[in-house]
Amino acid sequence: MPLVNMSIEQLVAVQKQDEFAQAQFLGYIGMLQRNKNFTKHWKAQNPEEITKFQDYESIFKEFRGNLASSVSNV
Repeated sequence: MPLVNMSIEQLVAVQKQDEFAQAQFLGYIGMLQRNKNFTKHWKAQNPEEITKFQDYESIFKEFRGNLASSVSNV
């Protein structure tokens, strides 16, 4: 089952299986938290509905820039 389809309980159970899984899940959880925080911040800055392709392009560029800076800080 893909990670994105798992409940919290299932994720915790898989995470406890072995040391390799624990290390992988710490990174995965960190990524989820950064993405959630970025989404909250972005929605607060851009509350209007997205209706044009250019809007998606700006989201993509901002997300990629944020992701790149997050990776370099790890």
